[in-house]
Amino acid sequence: RKVELEYKTSLSRTNEEYKQEMNRLLKAERDKSSKCEKRLTQVQQELERYKDSATQLRSENSAYMQNEMKQKMEIDKLSAMFDQLKCSEDSLRQKSENSSKEIERLKLKMERGIQKVSESLFLLIWVYRRSPNTVTSCLDC
Repeated sequence: RKVELEYKTSLSRTNEEYKQEMNRLLKAERDKSSKCEKRLTQVQQELERYKDSATQLRSENSAYMQNEMKQKMEIDKLSAMFDQLKCSEDSLRQKSENSSKEIERLKLKMERGIQKVSESLFLLIWVYRRSPNTVTSCLDC
């Protein structure tokens, strides 16, 4: 009987220790699970922030690319205008050179005309001094 009592007491104590150990382990698992859930919530929040940041960066990148395209189109437009002005400048330079050549040609022609008029006047004066009546009658013709 004494052995039986000791056995039951021992069994009861072992059973109680087992329950305490199980409760301790269960509490430890709950604490661990709670920590994991908190960490999971934090990670999900971080993921949402990263997603929002990625969306914002994509939007900024799109705006940047559009702005870059606008700038490239503006550069192309200005480049075309520059080329057109360069062609106009070359054309004006050519016209200016042609005008200068024409002016020089007309100057030479005018100088030859003045030379001829001078020679004619000189000849007329010379003839008039020699015989004034001939010049007067020639002018009356």
